[in-house]
Amino acid sequence: MTTKTNTITINAKDINHSFSSARGVVVGKMWGGGIGTYSARNYKADTLDELKDKIQKAFDLGSLDSGAGFERLLAAGVVIEDESSVSINDQLFTSSTYENYIIGDVDLFQELVDNGTIIDA
Repeated sequence: MTTKTNTITINAKDINHSFSSARGVVVGKMWGGGIGTYSARNYKADTLDELKDKIQKAFDLGSLDSGAGFERLLAAGVVIEDESSVSINDQLFTSSTYENYIIGDVDLFQELVDNGTIIDA
C-alpha cells in the first residue's frame, strides 16, 4: 500500500486571529463593606495588546464589572481566547489558545482562587 502525502505551506500572513475575553471575574470592595465578585464584561479586539488595553481601561474606569456597583475594583481575572483560522482549499480550519490575564491586586485574586471563593476564572 502506498500513501500519498501532500505538503501545504502556510505563511503567517495567511492566518487570521481574533481575540476576545471569553469569561472573567471582577473582585471589588462592596459599598456596604466586605469584598465581592461579579462577572466581567466580554471584549473583542484585533490584537492581543488592543484587547488587554480595553480590559485595563475598563478596570481603571470601574466598568469592567458589568455594572455590579462596587465602591472600588480591586482585581480581575479574565480568560483571553486567541482564535486562529486559515482557509485551505476553500475549507476553513480554526484553533483556539487561551491565556489567563490578571490585573489589579494579583495576590488578592490568587488568595481568593486558592481558598475557593473564585472557582472558575
